[in-house]
Amino acid sequence: MKKDNFKLVDQQKWFSLVVELLESGFSLKEAVLFSQTIYPKMQPILKDINTKMALGYSFADAIRSWVAVDTYYQMSLAEQHGQLLMTLHYFSDYIQVRLQQTKKLKHLLEYPLILICLLGMIVCMIVFFVLPQLNSIESSYHEKILSNIV
Repeated sequence: MKKDNFKLVDQQKWFSLVVELLESGFSLKEAVLFSQTIYPKMQPILKDINTKMALGYSFADAIRSWVAVDTYYQMSLAEQHGQLLMTLHYFSDYIQVRLQQTKKLKHLLEYPLILICLLGMIVCMIVFFVLPQLNSIESSYHEKILSNIV
């Protein structure tokens, strides 16, 4: 399976759930196991993470194949220094803000896109409707001038 299966939205939901469970007193392994029942769509990913943790992998090593490289290194450093809960919390918040900014940026880009489409439609109307009319007027005008000269 690829990282594409574990989308940023899903990562944000899962990291925030793990933070809540750890704050409630669950162990990390229990939190990962419990999250499989909460998020059935992510079950193959979470099952893989749970299996790796059961084999003795650290949390960062277990999620390594599912998250970005910088996320892996942040989690690895946090585990080594005992700040995993805080890092998971900050990372969950960071992803949420990032997703909100992406959504706002997409909404901001809609307006110029609409303007470009309208401009394209106006240009097409000029080329296909107005210019042929002007050409027909111009040709008839030239014929009148030629007949007056003759």
